[in-house]
Amino acid sequence: MLLLYQNKQETAQKNLPTVARADMSPLWYNTGMEQTETMTLRLSRLSVDCIIGDLPEERGREQRLRVDAELEVPFAAALSDDLRDTADYAALAGRVREALVAARCRMIERAAKVALDACLADANVLRARVRVTKCGAVPGLESAAAELAGGK
Repeated sequence: MLLLYQNKQETAQKNLPTVARADMSPLWYNTGMEQTETMTLRLSRLSVDCIIGDLPEERGREQRLRVDAELEVPFAAALSDDLRDTADYAALAGRVREALVAARCRMIERAAKVALDACLADANVLRARVRVTKCGAVPGLESAAAELAGGK
């Protein structure tokens, strides 16, 4: 749980935000539902050009995947406004892209596992759900997608 202090001296020493409260006692941050320690960070439609597919003609050319991810990260960043308290989504997008390009997966199910592992490699990602979509793989089929979730 995140403990916020009302006392300005304690707040300054601990580098914590101040919350108005008359009794000057410690105050648990409450979102109005449950006391919260995490929040969701979403990455939408990351485009990755990579080798994906099982057919011989697919092994020699890149195809586009679209990756969506929901990341459970510490709530601390919402209070601190500090990148060190959350997942750096620019770095994470690069890590997912690099992992998929290097993996040269045959199946989108495997690509989903590679993307999930890349997300969970971030120290501030506690849990993640990824969806990897391959568009235009089959005539008449808009897309095929695999979803996978996991945590530490």
